[in-house]
Amino acid sequence: MPPSSLILIGILTPASGILGSLAWPAIQRRYALDTLRVLTTLVLMASVVPAYGCLGFLPVFASEEGREGEGGVRFGGLTTQGEMFVLAVYF
Repeated sequence: MPPSSLILIGILTPASGILGSLAWPAIQRRYALDTLRVLTTLVLMASVVPAYGCLGFLPVFASEEGREGEGGVRFGGLTTQGEMFVLAVYF
């Protein structure tokens, strides 16, 4: 990844964290969720990231460069630049 992309990820991560810290209390009030339910939801959402990263180690999801049309798919393992940007906003 070029340095400019890493800088953008460094900006997106705390910005989305701030937005999330403002959004979750509003979601909690709107749906009348108790604190334990919100905390459990956030922990489960955070545990999806390592699980998604591990998908890249499974042979079914791992594909060699340029061989995507031969049965392999490029999914999981945080291998593309787009996945890194989504991770920066999600996590």
